[in-house]
Amino acid sequence: MLDEPQSPSASQPSGAAAPAVDAATRAEAEEIRLTRVEVEFAAAERLTFFSDAVIAIAITLLALELPVPQRGTSAEVLSWMYDRKMEYIAFFISFAVIGAHWMSHHAVFRWVRQLGGRVLRYNMLWLMITVLLPYLTKLLTQSEDDGAFLVRFGLYALAQAVSGLLFALMVRDMWKYGLFRPGVPTKAIDGAQMRSLMMAGVFAISIPIALLGQWSFLVWLAIPVPMRLLGDRLRRWLGTHRPSSPTPETTVM
Repeated sequence: MLDEPQSPSASQPSGAAAPAVDAATRAEAEEIRLTRVEVEFAAAERLTFFSDAVIAIAITLLALELPVPQRGTSAEVLSWMYDRKMEYIAFFISFAVIGAHWMSHHAVFRWVRQLGGRVLRYNMLWLMITVLLPYLTKLLTQSEDDGAFLVRFGLYALAQAVSGLLFALMVRDMWKYGLFRPGVPTKAIDGAQMRSLMMAGVFAISIPIALLGQWSFLVWLAIPVPMRLLGDRLRRWLGTHRPSSPTPETTVM
């Protein structure tokens, strides 16, 4: 008995099946893409929350190092606190420094959609210096002997200079690897990077001023002055020298 020839419709998929397969493939690819975007954003968000927690702990430790007066009359307590005025002044300076660092970090990371480049490593080094600040503050005011003040002052200033530089490098990598969300306000990001570089420069330049004595760290209160005088010029320079951003698919994770 001869086999009957099969019809073409029995051996080949119907014309309607091919578009259905293509649509399913596209839907699966889109789901994978959205999942990746969600995971990458969650990683950036976790780093932001972690950094906020570390900074909060650093501020708390800074306050815990403040000297507490013993019992006595009001005059005795005030006299005791006045004798330790350097420690209280150093606390307010360090609090302002940590606050300035956090404000820049907050202004930048609220627009980060994913991590890449060396951002994670730079951020961890930046946090390491932040948690060292309570120790460096205590070291700065530990002794009234000016013999080692240059070293103590220099360590504090150098740490802040490195911290500002690390933050500027973080922002540079964010631009370089296209880690920002669409619509990122470039002026605000350039402003945060400018402030970190200005702080780094002022702290680095202030190191030789320690030769003038223990009150030398009051020069750090003048940090807003160069920011006001040179800030706009530096921000414009950063804007014109901003690394070009690739497409998200080419970022380095």
